[in-house]
Amino acid sequence: MPTDPIDQMVERLREACRDMGAFITWDGYVSENTAAKLLGRSTGTLRNWRCYDRPLRFRKLHGRVQYQLADIAALIISADDTGD
Repeated sequence: MPTDPIDQMVERLREACRDMGAFITWDGYVSENTAAKLLGRSTGTLRNWRCYDRPLRFRKLHGRVQYQLADIAALIISADDTGD
């Protein structure tokens, strides 16, 4: 088991993706829908965050938005630390 908190959270997110049957790319990215489920938010919220420069990085690949599990993990951990 990894000792870094972000690595630990990434492992938990990977497990959640497996449980949901969600696809994870070879480099650790998930779809917008999967990211929204992992964060407990709607895809509309993630779209608003993109428009208003919220702190969750994303990439567009062939017109589809993807989020990296490590970035999702960091956001979850920072939200836990700040109580958001």
